[in-house]
Amino acid sequence: MRYFSFCLLAAFLLAACKDECYYAQEPELKLVLDPGTRFRRVYSPDGRDVPVRNGRPVLPVSLHADSVTYLFDGETRTDTLTIFYTRRFFFESEKCGMVVEVTGQGLRQDVRTTFTNASVVFTSDEWGLGPNRRNIYEVRITP
Repeated sequence: MRYFSFCLLAAFLLAACKDECYYAQEPELKLVLDPGTRFRRVYSPDGRDVPVRNGRPVLPVSLHADSVTYLFDGETRTDTLTIFYTRRFFFESEKCGMVVEVTGQGLRQDVRTTFTNASVVFTSDEWGLGPNRRNIYEVRITP
């Protein structure tokens, strides 16, 4: 009886395990600015404003191209930021489907900008596994 109970418990535990997806969301670029840096507007060349999360603009990554450009309206001028990257698509599982991962192109310069300095860190913030695993990369800008 004890063996049967153990097998039954093990079966329930195994059934409770889920196949979690590698990333919980599509890739995006988290903007890191010097303290006090503000922009009146951050938008794409076609005029769409970027989403703001926790008071900080979040730059979506295009899944259709290997670069993305954004414009930053400041108090006295408008700056541009173009980020180059490589997309890697792979099939994760039946449940999760296709997944995209973004990496730098391995070139010395993955960023072209009118800012004084800008850089991209193509290391994903991996805050856990499954639904907590993020597909967020970091962009640092010095106006």
